[in-house]
Amino acid sequence: MGHALSPERYDDLSAYCTAFLDVNSAELGRRAAEGRFLEGHGDLHSSNVFLDDGVQIIDCIEFNRRFRVLDAADEVAFLVMDLERLGRADLSAVLMREYSQAAQDDLSGAPMAYYRTYRAWVRRKVTATLADFGLEYAD
Repeated sequence: MGHALSPERYDDLSAYCTAFLDVNSAELGRRAAEGRFLEGHGDLHSSNVFLDDGVQIIDCIEFNRRFRVLDAADEVAFLVMDLERLGRADLSAVLMREYSQAAQDDLSGAPMAYYRTYRAWVRRKVTATLADFGLEYAD
């Protein structure tokens, strides 16, 4: 153990998430009404994207629909966060710009910041759980 967030950091993050949802529920409702929530991949990070012969995305979370139905910005946020973690802020910026333009979806607002934080938290939880079993997150 000892790889997870401290109780204080966990409380801070939980408070941030609750406050975000309280303040931004109307915007999330608007995004849902616009059809921005969809059945997607659910685990869209760099290890699941290949650029051979066009873009190929593998390893969708097929076993749990609840994990796959989400805001499209959440999917993009995971890959954006992961690219930045890998030192590829340049590709992260290209992804955000191209997605925003193609989907006519402005990703500069609060939902994108929230989703990036959420996805970093998920990555931390997975890494901590694996470490508790003596395993490493495979990139």
